[in-house]
Amino acid sequence: MSLWETYTDCKVASDLHQASVRMEKLAAATRLQDANAGFVLPLPTTLERFVTSPPSRLAVDVRAMTAACSLHTGQLALNEGRIDMARDVFASVLKLEQEISPYYVTQAQKFLTELEQGLDLARK
Repeated sequence: MSLWETYTDCKVASDLHQASVRMEKLAAATRLQDANAGFVLPLPTTLERFVTSPPSRLAVDVRAMTAACSLHTGQLALNEGRIDMARDVFASVLKLEQEISPYYVTQAQKFLTELEQGLDLARK
């Protein structure tokens, strides 16, 4: 399944398990992309200084897709009453903060705040 299909499946998923699996696949693709970012061809030292790392060939932002899928998965977890899972999923978006659009970070913070306020109201 392509990354785009994985992302699309996540965004339309109404089943928490299905969305979680898709979210994990996207997160794994992000980690793989990060691991390959420093790839250097095995060249003699005298030639290495003339070679730059190859540019990324992905036409999509895998981190943004992971963040969007995570927000959707967190919402599904909330709908099923899986508060701890929702909190963890929203927090995972915050870990990408420096590498994604502020929109996703703001949304994750908003959901975490609402989640905490809801828990505080339930305790009173």
